[in-house]
Amino acid sequence: MSERERASVETTIDLDSDENVCPACLVPFSGLPERCPSCGLRLQ
Repeated sequence: MSERERASVETTIDLDSDENVCPACLVPFSGLPERCPSCGLRLQ
């Protein structure tokens, strides 16, 4: 696995946090949108 793939596997979404990181593209975002604003991964 690449370093990026390892980081992605360990990424979780904290429903109580103001900021999160997408587990697919590793882009940070605010709040809890239905989809990642960068790659479109469904988060909810």
